[in-house]
Amino acid sequence: MKFKNEEDDYKGLLKIFNKLKESNEEKKRQGLHDYSLINALLKKTDEVHLHSNFIYSMINPKGSHYHEGKFLELFLDSINESDFINIDNARVYKEKGKIDLLVEDGEHYLIIENKLRAVDQKHQISRYIDYVIKNYLDGDNEHSHQKIRVVYLSEYKAKPSIKSESIIGFELKDGVLTRNDEKISALTLATKNTKINFNRVKHSNELWKWVEESKEYLEDKVNSKTLIYAFEEYRLILERLKNNNWRNIMRLDEYVLHKIDKKDEKRMYDFMSEASKRLNDYLYTKLYEEIDKLFPEIERTELTLNGKAFKVFTKERCNKWFKEIGHKDKYRDIGFIFNEKYFFALGKTNISYGLCDVGWKVNIKTNRQNLQTNTEKNIFDIIDDLKNLVDK
Repeated sequence: MKFKNEEDDYKGLLKIFNKLKESNEEKKRQGLHDYSLINALLKKTDEVHLHSNFIYSMINPKGSHYHEGKFLELFLDSINESDFINIDNARVYKEKGKIDLLVEDGEHYLIIENKLRAVDQKHQISRYIDYVIKNYLDGDNEHSHQKIRVVYLSEYKAKPSIKSESIIGFELKDGVLTRNDEKISALTLATKNTKINFNRVKHSNELWKWVEESKEYLEDKVNSKTLIYAFEEYRLILERLKNNNWRNIMRLDEYVLHKIDKKDEKRMYDFMSEASKRLNDYLYTKLYEEIDKLFPEIERTELTLNGKAFKVFTKERCNKWFKEIGHKDKYRDIGFIFNEKYFFALGKTNISYGLCDVGWKVNIKTNRQNLQTNTEKNIFDIIDDLKNLVDK
């Protein structure tokens, strides 16, 4: 970035940043913000820890909300499945048979697959149907069409991807899964021509309705403020999921586009462009220097996994990993073991670290894209994690 007087230009850019910060702070003081405690702790697209856990905690009749099956009743009504499950006998499970949410009343079984950004797993829906037939219907596949339904809870995708073969053995048409392939009978217990209802539900539509009706139900109930607040928090998540931005707190790009003059806009463009180019230089240097302090090279030993030796962790290889320089086989699988206790590894895209006796695959923490976009975990989180690991 070339300026006649770099110090003055950076001071000018700093003033622009400060104006944006002051504007947002003023909005916060006025209460004009979309702060969400849930979103501060978890990503809005976190299917398991956010959406599945919250929904499960509310629709579980035995949950600590003490409203028995009411939230489940409202939930089933909002997704048009109220005629399928007997609320009085309903039970709800999370991650049973790896199914995100399973609702059953002893006669009928509602499989709920909560899908946001995660990819569809191979044979996933078919395996869930098979699990219910085998474990709940005693293998009675002839009646599975009467007893099983699938809800595909997805904001963006109308159906599982063809590539994943998630519904292998079935054809999806007009909201019905039809068993149609005898060649893979070993993979799917459902008999030929079995028809199972497939209901695609959007988070921001049907779940929004569920949230609003649940809040309305709670309005005249004693000691309901905490539950109302929980639903309001989740509503903010659904709103962000739909609109994909904050309504009131302005982002830097929005501020540059609409709130500053053309001269400053060009300066900010140059600044953001330069910052983007230099980000990976900063990331790899920062990470390498901190690791060198925590895990001195003299005490590092070779990391071997399943008979494969990882490349020696060096500053140059760390640089190539962040910038994806050359063929992936040249920069992937870099790492070390320290004092026979800790490990650190850069895989194809993932960064993982932890205690050797746990296994590095179990301890994947984040990936390259998350660090480059400052989502989920940033470089300072990684460094803090490593320091805490050593301090224990």
